Amino acid sequence: MQFALFVLFREAVSRPKACGSRFEISLHQNKERIIDLRNRIRIKMTVAAVFDSAGTLLRTVRSVLSVSDHQVPDACVETTTLTFQDPDRILVLLNLHSREIMQANPDGLLSEYLTETKTGFGISCGRQVIVSDVVGSILYQDTEARIADMQKVIRDCWMTVSKQSESFALNAGAIVNLRTEKIEFTIAAAGYPFPGVREMVATLHGMGVAVFIASGDRTAKLEMIADQIGIPRNRVHGVATPVTKAQIVQNLKTEYNVVVMTGDGINDLSAMKSADIAVLTVQQEGKRPEILYETADYVIDNICDTVRIVKGLVDGCEME
Repeated sequence: MQFALFVLFREAVSRPKACGSRFEISLHQNKERIIDLRNRIRIKMTVAAVFDSAGTLLRTVRSVLSVSDHQVPDACVETTTLTFQDPDRILVLLNLHSREIMQANPDGLLSEYLTETKTGFGISCGRQVIVSDVVGSILYQDTEARIADMQKVIRDCWMTVSKQSESFALNAGAIVNLRTEKIEFTIAAAGYPFPGVREMVATLHGMGVAVFIASGDRTAKLEMIADQIGIPRNRVHGVATPVTKAQIVQNLKTEYNVVVMTGDGINDLSAMKSADIAVLTVQQEGKRPEILYETADYVIDNICDTVRIVKGLVDGCEME
């Protein structure tokens, strides 16, 4: 039985460009690999689709403040990229209640507030493998970041996202620097699903595809989003570092014939490399390292195009 390959092979690979609701395909592996994946699916259709959350499933609004000079970094640089710019930076998610901290004394030290309220944290990403005790000592002993620094980013983020959506999940965090042993940036991020995400998940489920979330965001927030878009909570992996994401993909490859990883940022790179099929989505505006484009098998500008990619694998149809 003959079937058409749905990929476009290029002798000279150039940077893909998004175009409307369509997508361009950039393949960086050999033809035999794709045929092997197709044959594996034809024998038994077991496919897992893994998604990052912020910037991938969710349109995300971020607010970042430099503690030292109270300047706002380039708005086009996402927090994971900002973190990876310095090997000593670690992106941390704080399990705090935004309403409560907004009522606190703005002049107080953020570290003292976190200590007094027994606020926990999770390590989202960084270029180093680091133990939580080291990060915790910085968070709870910092002498520069004020409560006002966190209040500002939460306020700015809330004011922006509330104009765009009535329902959203808001996270607060910080970037700590291991070299200086200080809180370098305060961060707030809020997200809501891109149009059609719930329908996309339902379509994938209807095709027999298992859908997962692997994200550095807080698990509680991710579960709220999962409920909203129809993903079972037992398939949600929160506070996942880049290494953890890659391990999740590797584990799924022992259970499924083909694993597709879709992400939008540098913290998704390891998972994309580990997956059978890597998809880079650029629906969320922003600058991205070139290596993401080089790694991706597909570059899309609409997350819902993931359905067409998976359907192409399953059906053996040609993408037009």
